[in-house]
Order: sequence, then C-alpha cells, then structure tokens
Amino acid sequence: MKTVRTTLMAAGFALSALTLSMGTAQAAELDDLDVTIRVINSDDVRDIGNELRLPDFSGDKERQEHARNDQREHNAQRRGDDEGQDEREGHDHDKRDAEDAKGDHDSARDGHEDSMGDHEDGMDERDDDHEDSMDDRDDDHEDSMDDRDDAMDDREDGTDDRDDAMDDREDGMDDRDDAMDDREDGMDDRDDAMDDREDGMDDRDDAMDDREDGMDDRDDDNDDMHDQRDSM
Repeated sequence: MKTVRTTLMAAGFALSALTLSMGTAQAAELDDLDVTIRVINSDDVRDIGNELRLPDFSGDKERQEHARNDQREHNAQRRGDDEGQDEREGHDHDKRDAEDAKGDHDSARDGHEDSMGDHEDGMDERDDDHEDSMDDRDDDHEDSMDDRDDAMDDREDGTDDRDDAMDDREDGMDDRDDAMDDREDGMDDRDDAMDDREDGMDDRDDAMDDREDGMDDRDDDNDDMHDQRDSM
C-alpha cells in the first residue's frame, strides 16, 4: 500500500490552496483512489498551513484549538529561532571579531612585511648608493691617475722636445764649427799654396841668383884669363 499526499498552491489577489488527499492504493494500481479537494480562501500562509494540518471535516473549535497550539508552537519556535538567531548573531559577531582580529593580524603582518620590504628596499638602495659611490670614487681615482699619467707624459714630451731642440742647436753649432773649420782649412790651404808659390818664386830667384853668380864667376874667370894674357 502507498499513500500519496500532494499540495498545490497558487497566489493571486487571494491565496488558495488545494489539497489532494490520495487514499490507500496499490503501488502499481490506482483503481481505488479517494480524492478530497479542500479550498482555503486566505492570503495568510500560517492560516493555510493550519488548515492543511487539520483532519478532514474539522470544526471551528478544533480549528481554534489547533490554531492556538500552532501559535504556541510558532511562538516557541520563534523564541527558539530568536535564541538561535541571537546565538548565530553572537557566533557571527564572534566570527566577525575573529575575522576582524585575523584581518588586523593580517594587516599587521602585511604592515610588518611592507615595513620589512621597505627596510630591505632601503638596504638595497643604500647598498646600491654605496656601490655607486665606490664606483664613482674608483672612477675618479682612475681618472686622477690617468690625468697624472697624462701630465707626466706631457712633461716627458716637453723634456724630449727641449732635449731635441738642444740637440738641434748643438748640431747647428757643430755644423757652424765644421764650416768654420772648413773655412780655416781652406784659408790654410790657400796660405800653404801662397807659401809654396813664394817658395817657388824664392827658388826661382835663388836659381837666377845662382845663374847670375855663375855668370859673374865666368866673367871673373874670363877677366882673369885676359889679365893673364895681357901680362904675358
């Protein structure tokens, strides 16, 4: 045997509920079917619920008693619901407090993490600034060393240029001395040539003198021979 109870409700200007009470019937056969249709004209859901829970053909007294019992149950349920609601609200409040505490904790943790991140960023920035400062100092030192080396190179180049100028001057003086020596050698050669010419002239004069002396000696000999002949 199977009992089926179905409730159909529709809402308009007035809410009506139809209850179909299906009597005892075979599970597979619905030949013996007892159907009761109850029409309730009300727009109050509790009234509709009360009517639906009443047995068929109940009187007004039973309805009133059922309604009072239902009201007491409703009030008790409402108190229980209120207490449950208060408990739920208290639980929700505690939950919100816990969530707020967790949120505050998370915020504090996030703040701490942000502070740590800012500290780390500050440390990184300080390290970067220190590295940049060290790099700048190294670059300045290298630039200073390069400038000093360049100055020393310029000084050495100036010294080399001065030495080259002095060498050129000395070479010029040597060339002048060589020219003067060549001139003096030329003058000496000319003097030697003049001396040789004078010596040649002296030799010629001496030869002429010797010739004249020979001629004088010959004349003297001739005179002596004439004198001897004359004396004989």
